[in-house]
Amino acid sequence: MSQHRYPTLPQGFQMGDVIALLGEIAPHIGLRAGLLHTLTQAIQHTRPKDWIRPDAEPVCYAMQETLARKLGKSARAVRAAEEKFVRQFGFIEKRVAANGGRSQTGGAGLVFTPLIRKFTELLALRERIRAENDRARQLVRKRSILYRHAKLRIIELAEICEDRATIEPLSAEFLSWVPSRDLRKLDLVDLEAHIEAARRLCDTLDALVEKVKKTHKTSGRAEVDFRSHIQDSTQDSPVSVGAGAHERTVGKPTDTDLPVAPPDGGANCAENKDAGGSGAHQAQNLGWLTPKFLYRIASPEMRAYVDSERAQKEPLRELHFKLAADRLRPELGISEHAWHDALDTMGDHGAALALILVDAKRARGLIHSPGGYLRGMIAKFRKRELNLVGTLIGLAEAP
Repeated sequence: MSQHRYPTLPQGFQMGDVIALLGEIAPHIGLRAGLLHTLTQAIQHTRPKDWIRPDAEPVCYAMQETLARKLGKSARAVRAAEEKFVRQFGFIEKRVAANGGRSQTGGAGLVFTPLIRKFTELLALRERIRAENDRARQLVRKRSILYRHAKLRIIELAEICEDRATIEPLSAEFLSWVPSRDLRKLDLVDLEAHIEAARRLCDTLDALVEKVKKTHKTSGRAEVDFRSHIQDSTQDSPVSVGAGAHERTVGKPTDTDLPVAPPDGGANCAENKDAGGSGAHQAQNLGWLTPKFLYRIASPEMRAYVDSERAQKEPLRELHFKLAADRLRPELGISEHAWHDALDTMGDHGAALALILVDAKRARGLIHSPGGYLRGMIAKFRKRELNLVGTLIGLAEAP
């Protein structure tokens, strides 16, 4: 047995993990596909156990002609690749016999001990790459929310504001945003800067909408509320409450009080269990559904995300809940597919509201599968049977 003590892969890692790691980081270190293929083939000609034994080194003894034949390349191309692995990447050490050949008996070949020494460094690089990719995905999702929010606000301003000189520069800025298809082409710094600019525009648009509404006395509240119809993309599926013989309109609660009587009975009534009755359905006026009311019924986790999305002492706004819902969604175990289904079916407003309700029920121990519950809400929304009013009041009245 050799008396040398050679470096080994960290505990729990094997040769296959080396190949997988190189494949993931290759584009980020200049390891082109052809070089990666050659390197992988050479690694596969080593003994797996030699990567984890301190008394041995992983060595590829295959001749260049052998590797070239398996790779479908020329021996010259393999030789050039090996030189890059030595000089450019520092992954291997070439040991040759006196005649320039490779021999297991003489220990001559492509030695991968340098790659083992670099393995921890490469692992750290992969973690940085993954973190940056995760951040980029979060920012792209955030831009989608900001884009849809800004678009709705501009449309709303076009309907209620007669001062075109005020709207036009804001609309022009919105139209100048980087197209969605090009967002991932931006580096992380530029993407962060773009999101900050997009957020500022949304803040400006929200403030202008509120100002115009106050000026024209179209809103009696000092804060922007969730729309009376929560769907943006599906105008044919209104939020509804099951209609029975005693339909009534729910009034707007004050900041400290809730409606004294919920529609059609108390918290134990079937109307408060997210399903509508068997009769006709009517669109429910949710004018009282202010961000302040939603904040009161939200879980501590949702509140924390909402708080992180707004500046200190900034009034609660609809956008804060949209952004917070998107950030909380993965923690609830709700898949991207289910979330996109909610967005497509209920719109940004409705999806955010649904997630607030799902999360509030989870925090109170009323449900154990947020993803399944959200899918059930989507299905009922499509059938015009979703009783959001009853659920909201039930949660607000709960101790």
